[in-house]
Amino acid sequence: MNINYFEKKRIFFRRLKKHRTVLDIGCGTGLYNSRFIKKMYPGCKICCVDLHRSIKHEFEMSYFKVELEKEKLPFKDNFFDAIIMTHVLEHLKNTDNVAKEIKRVLKPGGEIYIETPNWTTLLIPSFGINRKKYEVINFFDEIDHKRPWTKQALYSFITDVCELESCKVGSAVNWPKFFLEPFFILFGVCSRNRGMIASSLWNVFSGNIYCIGRKEK
Repeated sequence: MNINYFEKKRIFFRRLKKHRTVLDIGCGTGLYNSRFIKKMYPGCKICCVDLHRSIKHEFEMSYFKVELEKEKLPFKDNFFDAIIMTHVLEHLKNTDNVAKEIKRVLKPGGEIYIETPNWTTLLIPSFGINRKKYEVINFFDEIDHKRPWTKQALYSFITDVCELESCKVGSAVNWPKFFLEPFFILFGVCSRNRGMIASSLWNVFSGNIYCIGRKEK
C-alpha cells in the first residue's frame, strides 16, 4: 500500500552512496523503490526479485524471478551494500528461507530496510466505498495478506531469524499531515475517493512499521 508520508525508507535511501549495489526484494511490477533510488543515484547497480513475469521499467536493472519461501537468491555471498524489502513479509507463510538468504547476500556492514503493515490495520473498518478501486483499508482487504506484523516481531525477525543487528524500529507516520487526517477522511468519504480514505486511515492508525538492520563487519 503506497502512502504519501515523509517515508522512512526515503531517509534510508539518502544514506546510500553512489555506485552501490542494492537489492529490491519483492519489487513488484511498478518498481517504486528501485525507480526512486535510481533517480537519486544513477550510477548504482540495482537488482530486483519478485514472482511477477513482466516488469515495467525505464532504467537499467537486473530482474530475477524468485520464489522467496523456497528458492535461493541468484547472487554471490556478501554481494549487496543494501537491501530494500517493503510490503513483502506479510505475504509469506514461512520467512526462514528469505531470512537466511538476506544474511548470505548482504555485505558485512551492509544494511537492510524492511517495512510491513502494522497489526493496527486489523482495527480499521473495511469501508464499502468505491470497492472497484481495490485500495486496501483493512489489512485483510488484500486477499494475499497472510498476517500483519508488530514492531517486536520485526525486531525479532531481524535479530533472531536474519541474525543481523537491529539499528532502528518504528512507525512510518507522516506527522505533519497527521492532525489534518480527519478532514482528508471526510473529504474522501464525500468524494468517494477510496485511496484518500485508505491513506489517511493508515496514517492515523500507524499502518506501516519498519525496521533497519545491519550485518556486522
